[in-house]
Amino acid sequence: MKALVYELTLIEPLLVTEVGKGDPNSAASLSYLPGSAIRGALINRRAKGKEVDALESPFYQLFFDQQVKFLNVYPVGSGRERLLPTPLAWRIEKNSLGGDQALIHNFAIQEVKAEPGEQWKDFASRHPFCQVYPNPEQPDLPAVETLPGETEIHIHIARASRQKVVADDLSAIFRYRSLPAGMVMQGAILCQDAGLKAELDELLSLNAYLEIGKSQRAGYGLVQLTACDWQDDWQEFQPVGPAGDKLVVTLLSDMLVRDPHTGEYTNDLGTVLNSRPRCVYARSRIVGSFNRRWNLPLPQALAIQAGSVFVFPADSALERTLRTWVDQGYGERRQEGFGRIAVNWCNTLSLQTDIAPGKPLPPPVKLSGDSTAQAQKMVDRMLRAEIETQLTRQINLLVINPKPSNALLSRLRLLVRQAMQARDTAKLHTDITDKKLRKPARDQLQGAKVSEGGQADGQPLDEWIASYAAEPGKIWRILQPAAYALGGVSADRDKLAVEYTLRLIDGTLYKASKEQGGQ
Repeated sequence: MKALVYELTLIEPLLVTEVGKGDPNSAASLSYLPGSAIRGALINRRAKGKEVDALESPFYQLFFDQQVKFLNVYPVGSGRERLLPTPLAWRIEKNSLGGDQALIHNFAIQEVKAEPGEQWKDFASRHPFCQVYPNPEQPDLPAVETLPGETEIHIHIARASRQKVVADDLSAIFRYRSLPAGMVMQGAILCQDAGLKAELDELLSLNAYLEIGKSQRAGYGLVQLTACDWQDDWQEFQPVGPAGDKLVVTLLSDMLVRDPHTGEYTNDLGTVLNSRPRCVYARSRIVGSFNRRWNLPLPQALAIQAGSVFVFPADSALERTLRTWVDQGYGERRQEGFGRIAVNWCNTLSLQTDIAPGKPLPPPVKLSGDSTAQAQKMVDRMLRAEIETQLTRQINLLVINPKPSNALLSRLRLLVRQAMQARDTAKLHTDITDKKLRKPARDQLQGAKVSEGGQADGQPLDEWIASYAAEPGKIWRILQPAAYALGGVSADRDKLAVEYTLRLIDGTLYKASKEQGGQ
């Protein structure tokens, strides 16, 4: 594809808002610059503040005919390349979200079942933009450069007059979350008509300034064109990994498509392609725009969000259609950057993150005084919250079969409660192992087996209780909570071993009594 690739440097903070985001006294900017904003800025530059005929040539061909497509402007990576929206099919283990060199699992290739104690999180929610690079040393583990969404907050006070004293109801505080000044972004304009290239070169002259977005009179929206270059064979993405037996479609921008049967906007790409996807990782969002000429917002529409992933079975006819979409886009408002896709962009099961390469890591935060005590409370609460979830799951998995009598279960629970009050499992271990119970009770305990899911090879109930009472730390082998730390303060799970061991035993006994109708 022939494309004019350019870079923009934000001289002032940029505020291009999203529909429905923020309360009435605030505004939150998108994390990128939409193609419609670039198109509108160039229309203003071309018109030079005068009335123009939108149907005249070449004005119509530049901005309203789909011969020229203004793609979204995304942040650049460390190598000055344009980053792309992170696929929504990427998952990362919860406790690796903030780490460097973390392992990403590509669920579009194969869903990976979480191990006990693991929890998958959406990687794109924390890192909206990325770029994938092949790894010569490990071809099956490409490198991923990511960039978290960069924003800054500005507070403004609006007054009804310039006087120092005004009524309370005539002033308001506004909070703007904008893209920071100094940020470098890269966009592309697709144009196959050689006759329009000269027009674009004139509009996008090097070091030219553009005003984009909201609040331009309040110190927002000034950007400078710092690089510009025509490329005859520009590719929006570089495939990494083998094609395989799937067609993995990743949206590189929002897409506006209509159901061919109802004419309504839809987020079902399979209906449009007349092919049922194997799996879908997609989201929808409301998109809009603003017409400065009318001073009115444009109609809103339901779009498939950038980063959405659709996995189709391999088919030659379908692949030809999708390859056409890669070059030309699909759907409405393509001249504004909507409808861009990638096919088989990354077809490996795993990827290795390389978050913000070249940037030194910030020094670790050291807390002291009251801050240390507060941080300790926070990490302890996070640890307890995770243990509570895992404890409930484990109790639900454990089954006692056959179940002892309710009287015996109540007697055992009383012993456990006494150990809870003493915060010591030694007495519970003594009561179970010293054969203080009568022979009928001991026979019931020997016959009752504790297992996960009611398996036949379970452990006798008395031995199971005694093993945990003798070694409370054994509970972390099955619960496996994460290690929480904040500012050099970490949560100590060892001091919780006795409490949660006794709660595991008590919960299992209570569950058994309820299952056979006991109170």
